[in-house]
Amino acid sequence: KKMTEGKNFREIADELFVSPNTIQFHKKNIYKKSECRNSAELVMKCICSGVMALESFA
Repeated sequence: KKMTEGKNFREIADELFVSPNTIQFHKKNIYKKSECRNSAELVMKCICSGVMALESFA
């Protein structure tokens, strides 16, 4: 969700008190497990599967 807010690795890492490398590692794993190649594809998959609501982007 933080990625959809337009935040970069450093901003997300600072909010979660982790390293930017940790964020990048988890992002890579999410893409691999969801079989998505980019964030747009991942967001669409999340919306279509009901994981995220479209209203959360308003």
